[in-house]
Amino acid sequence: MELRKNIKPGICAAKYCNHKVNGTRLCSTCRSKKCRENDPVKYAFTALKNNAKRRNILFTITLEQFREWCSKVIYIGHAGRASESYTIDRRHNDIGYHIDNIKVMKKGDNVKKYFYYDYRTKLTAYSTIQPEQAQQVENYF
Repeated sequence: MELRKNIKPGICAAKYCNHKVNGTRLCSTCRSKKCRENDPVKYAFTALKNNAKRRNILFTITLEQFREWCSKVIYIGHAGRASESYTIDRRHNDIGYHIDNIKVMKKGDNVKKYFYYDYRTKLTAYSTIQPEQAQQVENYF
């Protein structure tokens, strides 16, 4: 992240950012971007942990376990918003986030577990499926 040469008081020090700040050099958006650039594994871990907390899901993974898992499955660098990017999926939804209960899955395949779109009739079906059915969907693809 590039910083400005002439820092104005009350304005974020990041180049091309004009957000207001109170008592810090960087706004929250630029601070977040800087953390993501410096340590992408820790950033992904924190985001996963915070989302689990927000959704009231048990989370027992440590940062060290997550770092080892990410290097083993090559998660960082392939995560994103596109349907071909990777996401972290729980094998059994009732257990929560445990190091033995997570796996990498393409985002599009994860959505296919819960949604069905009929191109002929243009209808969408939504469902909640059991873990056994999810295994059948994974084996299908």
